[in-house]
Amino acid sequence: MVIQGFAFTPAVTQVVAGTRVVWINCEPSGTPGHTTTAVSGAWDSPTLTSGEVFSDVPAAGSHDYYCRVHPFMTGQVVVQ
Repeated sequence: MVIQGFAFTPAVTQVVAGTRVVWINCEPSGTPGHTTTAVSGAWDSPTLTSGEVFSDVPAAGSHDYYCRVHPFMTGQVVVQ
């Protein structure tokens, strides 16, 4: 998934159980970093600067997540 324009794209992602979900920060250099943090605590990335990547294999279910630095940035991963 792409982090760009202070948003997660796509906002909702559906994957099959066992799939590794990858987020990449595509913001221009110098833009403040972002995290991908599950509301449930299932995952919490470090702050990612431009070009950095984080991945996780979420458990089955629906996972809301956000950026700890910019809490208005939200997304959802649905694992079937």
